[in-house]
Amino acid sequence: ELCRRLDNLPLAIELAAARARLLSPAVMTERLDDRFHVLGTDTTANQEHHRTLRAAIEWSFDLLTDVELDAMRRLSVFADRFDLDQAEHVGVDLDDLARLIGHSLVMSDPDARVPYRLLESVREYTREASTPRREGLVTWLIDITTPLDEPAPNRDELHSRLDISAADVRQALDHADPATALTLFGRLGAWFWDRGRADEGRRIGHAIAAADPGTDELATARACNAIANLAVRSGDPCAALPLYEQALALRTNHGVSPNQLASNHNDLGACLLHLRRSAVGFAHDR
Repeated sequence: ELCRRLDNLPLAIELAAARARLLSPAVMTERLDDRFHVLGTDTTANQEHHRTLRAAIEWSFDLLTDVELDAMRRLSVFADRFDLDQAEHVGVDLDDLARLIGHSLVMSDPDARVPYRLLESVREYTREASTPRREGLVTWLIDITTPLDEPAPNRDELHSRLDISAADVRQALDHADPATALTLFGRLGAWFWDRGRADEGRRIGHAIAAADPGTDELATARACNAIANLAVRSGDPCAALPLYEQALALRTNHGVSPNQLASNHNDLGACLLHLRRSAVGFAHDR
C-alpha cells in the first residue's frame, strides 16, 4: 500500500526506506498527506540524492509554461482518475492533456474507461502550491447526473461511472452551494442505495438538508425521500417515517403528478407496515 501511494517512484520508495528506522510502513502510509515532510529530510539518504522528492517534482514543474501550470492546478482537483469530459469541465482541453502527458505529469491508459490520472505525489505538490478550484467539478456532477431527474434506462452504467469517481462525487457535494447540493443529493440517493453506501449517504444527506435554504421545496422533498430510503436500508424505519411524511406533504402542496404521489404513498405505507411488524414482533417477544 505504501509503494502504491508513492506511485512506485524509485526515489520516493528509497526515501521511505530511509525513514523505516523511525516510522513503520503503516504509520508512513497514514501520514502521506504530508508526504514531503515525512520523506523530505534524512541526512544519510540525501547524501546519496542531490534532490528530495519535492525537488524532483519542482524540477519538472520548472519546465512548464504558464498555460501548462494552470492546467496542472485545474487537474489537481480530481482525487483519482478522470476522463476528457471531466478535464474539459475544469477548463483543460485535449491539447493541454497531451502536453502534460508528454511531460510525464499526467499518466494515460487510453484503453481504460477513465484513462487519465495524476501521480499522487504530483497532485499533492500541486495542491500545496495552489488550492484547487472545484466549481468545474460541481458542474461535471450536475451534468452527468441530469439524466437521473427521470427514470434513466442507463442508470446502472451511470452508477458504475460514479463508482470510479466516488471521491470526486463527495468533493462536489461538499463544495456545491446548498441549493445545488440538495438537488444533486436527490439525484444520487439511488446510487448510495445501490452501492451499499446507505450510512454514508444518510450522513451526507442530513448535512446537506441542515443547510437547505428552503428555496426549492420539490428538491427538498426529493432529498427527504432519498434520506428516508437510505434510513430504511440501514434498518432505521423510525427515522425514515417523518422524512417520508415531509416529502409527501411538500409534493402534495405542489400538485405533482399522480404517479409521483403514488410512489411516495407506497414508500410511506411500506415504512408503516415495517414499523407495525416490528412492534408486533417486539410485543410477542415480551
